[in-house]
Amino acid sequence: MISPSVILLAPFLLPCPQDEEQPQAPLEVGRAPASLSEALTTGKRWTDLRLRAENVDEAGMDNRSLAMTLRGAVGLESATYKHFTFGIELEGITNFGVDTYNDTLNGDTSRPIITDRSGMELNQAWAHYGGVRGYTLRLGRQKLDLGNGRFVGSEPWRQNDRTFDAVTVTRGVPGRMKITAAYVYNVNGVTSNSSPLGDTESSSLLLHASSPLGDRGVAEAYSYELDLDHLLLPATRTVGARAEGEVDILGKGLDFFVEFANQRDRGDNPGRVDAGYAHLSLGAQFAAITYKIGHEILQGSNVPGNKFTTPLGSVHTFNGLADMFVTTPMLGLDDTYYSMHGDWGGFQIAATYHQFASYRSSQDYGTELDLTLTKVLASGLRTGLGSADYKADGFGVDTLKAWVWMAYSF
Repeated sequence: MISPSVILLAPFLLPCPQDEEQPQAPLEVGRAPASLSEALTTGKRWTDLRLRAENVDEAGMDNRSLAMTLRGAVGLESATYKHFTFGIELEGITNFGVDTYNDTLNGDTSRPIITDRSGMELNQAWAHYGGVRGYTLRLGRQKLDLGNGRFVGSEPWRQNDRTFDAVTVTRGVPGRMKITAAYVYNVNGVTSNSSPLGDTESSSLLLHASSPLGDRGVAEAYSYELDLDHLLLPATRTVGARAEGEVDILGKGLDFFVEFANQRDRGDNPGRVDAGYAHLSLGAQFAAITYKIGHEILQGSNVPGNKFTTPLGSVHTFNGLADMFVTTPMLGLDDTYYSMHGDWGGFQIAATYHQFASYRSSQDYGTELDLTLTKVLASGLRTGLGSADYKADGFGVDTLKAWVWMAYSF
């Protein structure tokens, strides 16, 4: 559902035909736009392109899935005019010659799901006000990535972004603290607005605060009150804190990450939720390779619904690239992982091995090996390939995923 504010703003954000025929020169340094029209025509424009081939092979399925999709996004952000800035972005996804996959709506249930459905959407459309010192206000369709995106994020891995129709207020003190408060009245999911789960009415309040730990880390605290009408999930409040950074031990830099949270039912939730979350990791660099060991827990129980959930998180980068645990199992999840990443001949390489089990009853779930290789060429073209090999041992089925992609922005 596109909010009324978005519909009203959109005509003012699009350049008119005469602007396209006679584009104005960039503003002189230090000079403010003299009119809204000048602010629009001298602002920033961008185009993002990403072509990706994805293969998914699941045990027990009649066929494998293969998708080659092209994502394109074009956007405009105006220059600031009388403390206002306006932004708009259109996003389109198309099958690029290969579409033998289940996109959740085409009915091809003989193949595994790849949620990159073809279509075009209004990805962003917002108005931003910064006329009060230290505060900013943003209204409309926007991206929200709070903290590391674990609980609230745009899920940038998928071809279709998750965006939020929201009112966001930010209070910032340079070098000290940043506080973000957002009221979200609609969520536009990664499955596109044509899906029943892709357009979700919401009455959610998000609070997030961060502060630097000197010049070598950051500390954060948050409270997320979620009420998502169409996802059939209970209303919850998640309160937590995390810290990450680097400390010196015996002359060696050691990376650390620590996070704890608790989730409880709220509002008209008919059930009971009382579940915890914990994530700890340590890492160190030797030569050009960084090694890390981590442990992440999402609590569950024997009572349906009483588990820790992350419906608005950018979950692809957590608990394995095969996305087996996008939804928390009823008994919870215990993920122990070991990773290494670094630079090799101009390529960024990474390998992560996961051991999964249930939080309650300690049942084995399976293991997974994730491998990625990426490179940025001198032209600015970004390329990469990767694989995720999940071996089931009590949860799900053996699943092998592989990707090749390239992206370019200008």
